[in-house]
Amino acid sequence: MLGIHNTGTAAGTVHVTLVTNANGVVLGRWTSPTISAGASPQFPISEIETGLTPGVNRPQMYSAFVETQIDGALQHILVRTTEGSVTNASTCNAAVGANGARVAGVRASASDARSLSWIVIANAGGASATATLGLFDAATGNRLGTYTSNPIAAGGQLMVTAAALESGAGLEAGGSAARYVVALEGTFRGFLQHLVDNQSVGILSEMTAACQLPAHSVSYADCSAGFTSACPMSPGSAERAGQIKKNSGFEFYRLALTQGRTYTIDAKGADTQDGSLVSPYIFVYRADFTVAEQGSNGGTGRNARLSFTPPTDGTYYIVVTGSTLSSNGIVVAHPSGTYQISIR
Repeated sequence: MLGIHNTGTAAGTVHVTLVTNANGVVLGRWTSPTISAGASPQFPISEIETGLTPGVNRPQMYSAFVETQIDGALQHILVRTTEGSVTNASTCNAAVGANGARVAGVRASASDARSLSWIVIANAGGASATATLGLFDAATGNRLGTYTSNPIAAGGQLMVTAAALESGAGLEAGGSAARYVVALEGTFRGFLQHLVDNQSVGILSEMTAACQLPAHSVSYADCSAGFTSACPMSPGSAERAGQIKKNSGFEFYRLALTQGRTYTIDAKGADTQDGSLVSPYIFVYRADFTVAEQGSNGGTGRNARLSFTPPTDGTYYIVVTGSTLSSNGIVVAHPSGTYQISIR
């Protein structure tokens, strides 16, 4: 199943495209129900498969591409119902990370006695301190209560069961929430870890790691990638919103240009607050799909700007993508996100 955690302040949806592992053929697209701010619902693959094109053959495994209208994180969670064990199988095209101040999918004490959640509270400060944790209903994002720990020594850790969290927050075991989001609050210097004790098989699963959701999509119905379905566009028309929906993705625009006339093409993103794409990159293709011009920068900051003078009248294609930015081998900006494009 997929666990989707909305860490933003507004409700929204997530769009998942399922493709075959073998050759990347798109099998279908699924849009989640609206996910409230702060919520972290989990969706079984059987629900996501309702978005498959009718009649397609279902492989044993999929690759999934995610578009999103919310900030947050995603987890790939494996559940063996016969034994009740839970495993975190999250992998993503960027590094798997963790939000040390907030963990999702914490199992209520009464949800399944075969797999019990523990929260590890680590004190990274220089003095003994108590930690304050907020407990939220994972299904709705609603606040349920507050837990305050015993003092934790500097550099030390405290392991707390879900039952102890519930008791300390004044919650009844077996209440309405099946899972919680647990968040550090106040000035405590430290971080959280979520572990699940799969008692039926004697395995301890680390459940903290997650994939950060990609940049927001402008729309789930933008023109499809590819020359044959390129978005029609006219020189001199108003700026329009674009979206690189996944890393190494592209957006295609088709337009008629006049020989000898110079056109300025702008793709503006994060540096001018015109979108979230940090480093846009522009290609100009001829009608035979060969590259006529390309480049990044040229605009304000890291925005892309190209000047192009067509050698002949005819159809040309503008293709926008993004560049990966790294520092000391660590990716600091991914090639996905929103932008504004104009041609004048």
